[in-house]
Amino acid sequence: MILNRSSTIGLRIVPFTKRILPRELKEIETSFGTVRIKEVTQPDGRKRWKSEYEDVQRIAVAKGKDFRSVKQLIDFEIMQQLPGTNSK
Repeated sequence: MILNRSSTIGLRIVPFTKRILPRELKEIETSFGTVRIKEVTQPDGRKRWKSEYEDVQRIAVAKGKDFRSVKQLIDFEIMQQLPGTNSK
């Protein structure tokens, strides 16, 4: 399809693999309500987490606030509940 619709005479195809870290979905109670996080275990055994975009966005819209400031507040609260882990 690409070669039929393009002026190119060649296409490079590079195989790759994707490594997915072991993860656990958790629900954390915050002053904004329940927020889901993905907590992953890195190869060296350390843990880190990320708040779910959809939950932060829903809260930001409901509060009439911007996404970034709400995420910072939520992540700070979560960090207080999950000592020894890092946010990403």
